Amino acid sequence: MATPIALIVAGLGAAGTFALARRGAVIASKYPLKSFIPKWSLPMTQKFPGGFSSTMTPQEAAHILGVKPNTPKDQIKLAHKKIITLNHPDAGGSTYLASKINEAKDCLLKK
Repeated sequence: MATPIALIVAGLGAAGTFALARRGAVIASKYPLKSFIPKWSLPMTQKFPGGFSSTMTPQEAAHILGVKPNTPKDQIKLAHKKIITLNHPDAGGSTYLASKINEAKDCLLKK
């Protein structure tokens, strides 16, 4: 059987938890998360229509790697390395996407 002091402490704890959760919800509604992401930090803000063309263009390759078509070769290699480590088939990624990422790198480095 619980003592009256234990019941009071438990009640205050529950009330405090509710008050903090309510305050957090009010603050979160005032400041939505997307307002903290500046538009200049998103490199590709325009929507991509989707799908791949039959032959890879430098624009499509740059879009896949997240770089500009006239990016230096060392930055293309770095962008490729970052993306391929996330999408490599040995790490659970898709073989199709990995082949498109490699094709994009080859297309941009060939120019």
